[in-house]
Amino acid sequence: MVMLSALTMDRYIAILHPYSYCKIVTKKRVLLYVGSGAALIALVASLSVFVQRLIIQYFTGAIILPFFVLTVTAYRKIFKVIKNSSRYPHESKARDPERTKLLLKEIKQAKSCFIVVIGFVICLLPIALAVPFVLILDRFDADAIRIWVITCFVSNSLVNSMLFFWTKKLLRREARKVLKTLC
Repeated sequence: MVMLSALTMDRYIAILHPYSYCKIVTKKRVLLYVGSGAALIALVASLSVFVQRLIIQYFTGAIILPFFVLTVTAYRKIFKVIKNSSRYPHESKARDPERTKLLLKEIKQAKSCFIVVIGFVICLLPIALAVPFVLILDRFDADAIRIWVITCFVSNSLVNSMLFFWTKKLLRREARKVLKTLC
């Protein structure tokens, strides 16, 4: 989640503030952000082992919602810029073709990042939604919900692989050929 939020912020700054990108995004700041986020998660995970197991569930539920809101806000603004820039493509190309080419490259990267983040949120959202129910249900039902929530969370790797595969035109074409020969 820390890496995906860093990726989202990177795309946000690159598209909305391209001229100040090199000043804002530095290796030191990125490492500080990722390191502090990872340290916070490691601290809460270790506290949950010693204090109470539900702390990690509360923490995860409390982190997922702001992560989701900030991600949606960032990509909404990114796609608003994309929509406005694609409305007048001939004017922007006439002004600065190099900047237009760079913007199109950033837009393509932002779209792929958005797809990955949405896949991650879909796999992680059941954790945030299940926390209130786990607390009020009996042990058997709570364990059943936890199993499904963990299955959804672990399926994130599979979902990301499938998204990567289907977003590439060449891989889709080859998959269709394989499916045609199988059928």
